[in-house]
Amino acid sequence: MSRKSEPADGREIIMARIREASKAAGLRAATPMPAYDGRNGLPEPHADRGGRISAFARRMEELRTSFVLCDTLQDAAEGMAALCERAKWRRLGVQSSPFVGDVLAGLPGGVERVTADKGKSALGACEAGIVECRAMDAQTGAVVVGAENGALEVSACAPTLVVFGRAHRLAGSLDEAIRVAGSPGGLTLFTGPSMTYGAERRPVASGHGPTSLVIYLILAEK
Repeated sequence: MSRKSEPADGREIIMARIREASKAAGLRAATPMPAYDGRNGLPEPHADRGGRISAFARRMEELRTSFVLCDTLQDAAEGMAALCERAKWRRLGVQSSPFVGDVLAGLPGGVERVTADKGKSALGACEAGIVECRAMDAQTGAVVVGAENGALEVSACAPTLVVFGRAHRLAGSLDEAIRVAGSPGGLTLFTGPSMTYGAERRPVASGHGPTSLVIYLILAEK
């Protein structure tokens, strides 16, 4: 006496129908994805300082990020003051660090500085945020911001984020950038401004990061 086959479960029935529909539509069966080691497709890392700076500048252009190369901290401070005046910013969310204090030393009078201890509502009312980067990556264009002194809170709330970093924080690869960051707390990686496109193919704010990103890279170590 022949034995009837066991009834197929719901998943088998669904997969069978998908296979039949694919054949009727002339579609090829799905093939397994090739092996991926997490590094396929990444640009080459950069060992020398000049190569890192040039590569990072190219990445910033590709990622639609404003990039400013400064010789000294004074140049960065003057550039920030000019940017603030040009954009007519009057309320800035700022990371509480001596370095950020130095780059904001030349701000025009009347500009309010809001720190993370004032709360997210106060930060959300700011026109821009100013933070110090923990590391930058010439390989992918990533910028790493740490959690100390309210940097993450400022980064999360600012519609425009201005990040300052020194050249010795610019790494040749993403792995090296994570080591350079060396923060025991949380880290956030930015790879360009947070933008998406609507049905009309126009950029719109996506709500999960700054919609405008400005990076100042300072060549001098002091």
